[in-house]
Amino acid sequence: MDNSINETIKPAWQSDNGNGTYTNPILNADYPDIAAIRVGKDFYMVSSTFVSFPSIPIMHSRDLVNWEIIGYVTADLNGTGKSYTLTNNFEDYGHGCWAPTIAYRNGVYYVGIYQAQGKFILCTSTNPAGPYTKTVFNQGFHDPALFLDDDGTGYIISEANDVKISKLSGDYKSVVNSKVSTRIEGITGKYLVEGTHVIKKNGYYYIFRNSTPPESYTYCLRSKNIYGPYEMRILLNGPRISGGSQIHQGGPIDTPTGEWWFYVFQDGNGLGRRDILVPMQWQNDWPVLGGSLYH
Repeated sequence: MDNSINETIKPAWQSDNGNGTYTNPILNADYPDIAAIRVGKDFYMVSSTFVSFPSIPIMHSRDLVNWEIIGYVTADLNGTGKSYTLTNNFEDYGHGCWAPTIAYRNGVYYVGIYQAQGKFILCTSTNPAGPYTKTVFNQGFHDPALFLDDDGTGYIISEANDVKISKLSGDYKSVVNSKVSTRIEGITGKYLVEGTHVIKKNGYYYIFRNSTPPESYTYCLRSKNIYGPYEMRILLNGPRISGGSQIHQGGPIDTPTGEWWFYVFQDGNGLGRRDILVPMQWQNDWPVLGGSLYH
């Protein structure tokens, strides 16, 4: 071997073009069911890990394009009645960590985990990288969004088709009450509408959801009251983002300079569910996805 050769090893995929632009996908690997927040100038994102442990990576970025894993939320499912010791004739295989949600308030980071067909786990830490302390609820929530209102009231918005609003106790460790506020059947009425993301802006509560493939529509609901009634619009009419197939589980995020973006995962076949960043604007208090999908 000629040790005098000093060849730079290039990554297999680089989304940052180095000139202030990027190329989708921002993560060209299997990071499904993403949810993201901004805390000051920092962005944090979580993703499903399904059967893999440690579970739920915490990723950090300063620009929504370049991400690094800074920690994991949990290494086990203790307290849920499920384990990953591969016992019980592999009965627990499909019951790992799905569809996480992330929130922040008063110095505390909250990550909620949907333990498939089981229970909801709320994990808290004062450090986004962890370690996290787990609270296991006595019930589950399908594809949940943890939303902390301006006054600190906590809600979990969840389920498929039904939009269930569950109000939390003051310490966020239990459910006070639950109410189905509305139902989204989708345009055809044949597919689940799930993958909840929630924000509040200009007095409106916005709920974002996607129907499952092959419909793959992106829906937005808005109301001045978290319990509704809600108006609804379609933001994406099917998988119009090029470079892959179906899109799912998208949500909005803003930057410190006031820009808005919409993140969503896209099925990349053998690459898994890779992640896409789409420009977003506001018109008459409705989000609009537009501009070039590849920058």
